[in-house]
Amino acid sequence: MIHELAQSVFNSPAEVITNTVNCQGVMGAGLALEMALRHPDLEADYQRRCQQKAVQIGRPYLFSVGSSPYRAVLNFPTKSAWRFPSRLTWIDQGLAYIASHYRQAKPPIHSLALPRLGCDKGGLDWQQVRPLIERHFADLPHLTVYLCGDTAPAEGLEAVMLDAFCRDQQSGELPPFLKGAVRRALLTAPIPPRFRQLATITGVGKQSYARLFQHYLHLGDLNQLSLLSATTATPQG
Repeated sequence: MIHELAQSVFNSPAEVITNTVNCQGVMGAGLALEMALRHPDLEADYQRRCQQKAVQIGRPYLFSVGSSPYRAVLNFPTKSAWRFPSRLTWIDQGLAYIASHYRQAKPPIHSLALPRLGCDKGGLDWQQVRPLIERHFADLPHLTVYLCGDTAPAEGLEAVMLDAFCRDQQSGELPPFLKGAVRRALLTAPIPPRFRQLATITGVGKQSYARLFQHYLHLGDLNQLSLLSATTATPQG
């Protein structure tokens, strides 16, 4: 069964979410960058696999994660080299591999969130990619697939992070590691609808954005833990 969502893979109800990667060990942009910032251990494992030439087109692989709404990330190679575009045949090969192996995973995959494979940095047309997904997955038993358009406003943890940044910007109390032109740019920029768009502000480089993301990710995690604690606390008296 296939469902379409406006949310990102991070906000889908799937137990396994898909990350798009290349075969060179670079997670420097798009979904892969956000995945690396959320799961540094996943990035380290991926880079190690790439050094061993173990990340291959047509061979998506699972990486288990803890303390997340999803139990695992499926790294799906959509590119051979990060500098060059994706190919439909590579997407097709990866989908075929999932379709023939999802029940062999331990535990088996029952729900899977897919981004628009190869359609962001890879340059493919979603109108050509989607039929491949439908052909491989539409009739598979015991598998629910969520196609995530990632067009909705910030939700969940990302919304908490963006709200925290907005409050700090309005009070002029951005993290002290932001200095000079980067700090001025972030203090004066309009608040974007998605946290990742802070990286597109002129003057904000990859390293500054990574530190900013990790800072507010930590605050977001603490906020969500606090809310969870409040809602599960046993009334006294």
